[in-house]
Amino acid sequence: MKRRLGLLIVSAVLLLAACAAFRTGPPRHPDTAHLPVEVVFAPPGPPRAVVLALHGLNDRKAAFARFGRFARRHGVMVVAYDQPGFGARPDRGIWPGEEALVAELRRRLSDLARRHPDVPRFVLGHSMGAAVVI
Repeated sequence: MKRRLGLLIVSAVLLLAACAAFRTGPPRHPDTAHLPVEVVFAPPGPPRAVVLALHGLNDRKAAFARFGRFARRHGVMVVAYDQPGFGARPDRGIWPGEEALVAELRRRLSDLARRHPDVPRFVLGHSMGAAVVI
């Protein structure tokens, strides 16, 4: 019985330590205007459509590489970025909160609308990225 209790306590401590690795708080660099939108894959000519792809929790923009190769062959540009708190961003590991994730998505969509005004634009979200889109 004492051994099971000891294992339970050790497991709980390890679980809490793992949770602490992903901190919460405001992003270190809330101004994301200087971060470029990463064009993952672009067709050789003008795109027939543009897809803005949002990755899931603990992932990064490179998650869409396979889809990007497929889409490029069909004339579709795939654009992805590391969401706040993830990937190669300077605020990696800090949970930015729902408002920051949605605000960044809106900024990125506005930027795509300015750069591709006459091209159909779509948003694709995987897991957490889909929650941000919704």
